[in-house]
Amino acid sequence: PYPRRSGKGTDHQSQLSGTSANAVTETMTITSLNGSKEEISLEVPSDPQRIAILDMASLDILDALGVGDRVVGTADTSLDYLQSYIGGDVANLGTIKEADLEAVMASEPDVIFIGGRLASSYDALSEIAPVVYLSVDTEVGVVESVRKNATTIASLFGMESKVDELMADFDGRIEALSAFAKDKTAIIGMTTIAAAYIEDRKRVEDCLEKIGYSSK
Repeated sequence: PYPRRSGKGTDHQSQLSGTSANAVTETMTITSLNGSKEEISLEVPSDPQRIAILDMASLDILDALGVGDRVVGTADTSLDYLQSYIGGDVANLGTIKEADLEAVMASEPDVIFIGGRLASSYDALSEIAPVVYLSVDTEVGVVESVRKNATTIASLFGMESKVDELMADFDGRIEALSAFAKDKTAIIGMTTIAAAYIEDRKRVEDCLEKIGYSSK
């Protein structure tokens, strides 16, 4: 019921570049997950112009990379620092737990980003556009997972060089918190939560504030 859209990304890019609408959109291959949470090679448009977001961690990275103006639709969120992506010209695509497939299709995305809660909708969403599904790899840890995911997302736009800048102080923050939390049970708990949600600024700030109170 949701046939793969053809040509829309090319048309949009052609309008930006002034080239023929029949031009072929360049593609690239990245490593992503499928609906069964298995790593796959995924062909996606290079430098996508229309992005649908159903994962806030991915939106956070896109925002940090400075390509948030390409977001045409997003799931609802209560995160204060992402409210500029809610409403206005940005379509409401449902929630990170339940996507509005018709709204996603109507937004005509070049690529769709999802998180684990929408793994069951992977196949349906893939009929609309390529689905980039990234998650935390427990084997390498949260910080390295965020670095890996940020690098994958940045590669779509040729911005890999920006990842080191964005991640520069993450390792230092976690090491400093861990050292400070030694033998302090409550602070260890807050440090663990902060690390687990390192891509969620609001959650990390809340944990840091609690650590501050605990240390007084």
